[in-house]
Amino acid sequence: MSKGLLVNYYGYRNLGDELLVFWMIDYIFEHYPVDHLVIAAWDPVFLNQRLDKSVHLLWDKRTKIKIHAKKIWYVWTYRYLAYKKFFWWGEVFSERRGFYGGWNSALRYFPDIVRKNFTLFGGIETPKASRQKLLYKLVLPRAKAIVTRDKTSFATAKKYNSKAVLFQDFAKNLIDQLAKNTKKTTKKPYILINLHPQRSGKKDIQKVITFTSQYPDHDCYYVRCWCDDKPLINKLKKHIPHIQQYDRDCHTVEEIISFFANATAWIGARLHFLMLLKECNVPLEAIVYAEKVKKLILND
Repeated sequence: MSKGLLVNYYGYRNLGDELLVFWMIDYIFEHYPVDHLVIAAWDPVFLNQRLDKSVHLLWDKRTKIKIHAKKIWYVWTYRYLAYKKFFWWGEVFSERRGFYGGWNSALRYFPDIVRKNFTLFGGIETPKASRQKLLYKLVLPRAKAIVTRDKTSFATAKKYNSKAVLFQDFAKNLIDQLAKNTKKTTKKPYILINLHPQRSGKKDIQKVITFTSQYPDHDCYYVRCWCDDKPLINKLKKHIPHIQQYDRDCHTVEEIISFFANATAWIGARLHFLMLLKECNVPLEAIVYAEKVKKLILND
């Protein structure tokens, strides 16, 4: 029996990861000889609940999936050495994150990198610093394959690995599939807001205030896309007292996409918050905080 291990930052209540995981599972079972898949997650309980809420999207694959707690020793145990490794980190390598933009993962999964026992999925940020270029030289050529989600990432990965391929963002498949069946709501019109910690200064807050003032008769919802968004919500409440928080945890994936599709307009920073908007053809205003937003939302 062939087994695989999927590693990401699952369990941080990241909207993008929650959307990506469904199609990642489908892609792995379809393209690789894997009979059983283990997903490493920081919060296994939450991820299990998320998958079970929309289990019909996984068809018969749910019984082939187990979710285990992600711990430092986890990947190095003898039990998982023989597993095929699938590493998905959205932007696999991101220079703006410093040590946590790829070096941390390279060290953590060093045994698999040495043995060339891994496949990379996601975006590859354009390297500028010498330390990032060195990281690429050490890791990318050793991957069995690199499945990229945009043309810029593909061009970068191709320089280091001939087995790089261009696919698309894995959440797009799921969004396109479900958005077709979205029904228009008759409830009071509303707008959606999201911020990123790196883009939450005075100018960005003012941009959100200006945006909301254009929709005085609309309800206003903040969509949490990460587990540490509470400080951002509190900061906005000082200026927009009527803002409410949309709780994704109690909704299925279909309900989340329907909620996004029925919004009048959005302003936000997180990539998949904006991608949902873009694919549902809702007017958006992007607050750019990373190269991936330019590549996948603004097409720069």
